[in-house]
Amino acid sequence: MVKDLLDFLDLSKTKFQAIELTKKKLLENGYTEAYEDVSYTGLKRFFIVRNNSSIICVNLPKDFANKSINIISTHTDSPSFKINENSSINDKMYQTLQTEVYGGPIYSSWFDRPLSIGGRVLTKCDDSIKQTLIAFKNNVCTIPNLCIHFGRDINKGHEYSLDEMKPILSNKDDIYDLLNNEYQIKRNDILSFELELFNNEHPTIVGAKNEFFMASRIDNLASHYTALKAFIESGDDTFKVFASFDNEEVGSSSMQGAGSSFLINTLERIYLDNGFTKADLLKSLSNSIAISADNAHAIHPNYKSKSDLLNAPVLNSGFVIKENPNLKYTTDAISKAIIVDICKKNNIKYQEFHNKPGIAGGSTLGNILQSSVSIHMVDIGLPQLAMHSAYETAGCMDVEEYYKIMKCFYEINLKLSNDIIKY
Repeated sequence: MVKDLLDFLDLSKTKFQAIELTKKKLLENGYTEAYEDVSYTGLKRFFIVRNNSSIICVNLPKDFANKSINIISTHTDSPSFKINENSSINDKMYQTLQTEVYGGPIYSSWFDRPLSIGGRVLTKCDDSIKQTLIAFKNNVCTIPNLCIHFGRDINKGHEYSLDEMKPILSNKDDIYDLLNNEYQIKRNDILSFELELFNNEHPTIVGAKNEFFMASRIDNLASHYTALKAFIESGDDTFKVFASFDNEEVGSSSMQGAGSSFLINTLERIYLDNGFTKADLLKSLSNSIAISADNAHAIHPNYKSKSDLLNAPVLNSGFVIKENPNLKYTTDAISKAIIVDICKKNNIKYQEFHNKPGIAGGSTLGNILQSSVSIHMVDIGLPQLAMHSAYETAGCMDVEEYYKIMKCFYEINLKLSNDIIKY
């Protein structure tokens, strides 16, 4: 399974390629693409894409209105550096690019790597607008460090500015030349583009016993791929939903983000278009549960003081259940009890994560999504090191445990009645 994950990560240069690969896999497995401006009446196995960067996949069993809804949510975006239009800088020696930060990347991890550019370009085509996905195959740019001879204090710590991080593109060609040369997109035909840098190094297996893997975009495309695989390969007898949103790294407040009405509107449409009422949906939601799947922090052997040693995940020791008393994560006693019970019944390895008291951690899309889809939810993740680096690290054995909990989760029929939980 790890090899398949690494292949997916390697091909998913940006969120747009990740969604294209996801669509292809769903179509190969009998799912139909639906659209938001058509009826969902009679559809059983389908998916909807918004902005070409978010997707909701649905499996409707018989008598679905009387079943709980099992939802796994992930996100497609990763920290990077966005390229502005009119960003090419020609100083007569080099063509460089002006960039803006997207999310929270570790700046230093982007230096001295083979980088490329990907995303999408929109062009005028007769009486319509055409979208072309972009991912240059070659290593078209790099951000070189200043040599230590000119920056002798570099190893004492350095705060980078974006002026120090302009990618070198060429001696002569600018980004429009590259688009024309590789994609035959002419400068005058471009209406807009959404392009970013990506690390063009291939994923790889590391470790004395090949127990770790390194790749770009492990956060959070590893969760996306694992949930997609579990969605496709789990049984068809439950009402299951896989929802992967864009823009988590910048707050989810977009029409394609978890803060939008995309998911709740889709669920309402399913019920209304098939002859049921919003009240029927609310009844189903009262018996439902969701997983927010976003990666987790493993303990770092060189920075143990940053972790709560009583709740510090280790690579290759199982997936992680994440908790936070200030609701940065959605896990509550009921949702955790259900997940732990599933693990115990199916011999699935899990670990627990709490931030060290006094050290703030990150947040994710779960609590944002919960504001519109009001159900019990649990935050889980694949443990990893160097989160938000240009090249992250995770454990090979954890991927299987992560997949198993998701697959088993999709196959439960939950019943919540006051203090009684059955599935």
